[in-house]
Amino acid sequence: MEVDDLMKGDSVPPAHHVLRYVGGIHFDEDTEGNTVINGAGFIAKPHEDNKPSCNWLEYLSGNLEQQIQRIRDTARIQYGATARLARLNVGCIIREVANGTESCLELMVIHDPLDVDDEYPIADPSHALILNVPNTNDPEGELVGDLIADCVLQLFPARTP
Repeated sequence: MEVDDLMKGDSVPPAHHVLRYVGGIHFDEDTEGNTVINGAGFIAKPHEDNKPSCNWLEYLSGNLEQQIQRIRDTARIQYGATARLARLNVGCIIREVANGTESCLELMVIHDPLDVDDEYPIADPSHALILNVPNTNDPEGELVGDLIADCVLQLFPARTP
């Protein structure tokens, strides 16, 4: 199936990647000065209704840097100065959460493009949702967040360097 053939609500292929915005509050440094991400940046906030948003990289044309810049340009939130964009493989997060939770929690990543509206003059065609992610009030939330954090492939500055 071609990316162009997918419609809103279709699953993002497991071999593809998403970027998740993670606020600076979710980063620390270890004793060697390396950046360490905590899983709280990946669990659903109460307003996300168990569906944290992300952006589907392969939906966009261009190289990785061009894709990331397009995501920055279409963001519908103010990116913080210390925030990062975490690159994740879809299949990895689905597999790790299913294997790492007692309930074998099944995540899904679906395409959820956002149209232009009165508040946002630029469409966000790569917008996606990660379904079934526990929220901050769920006892399984911390574990799921940590399992997703373990799948981070790369971190990029949220703001254009």
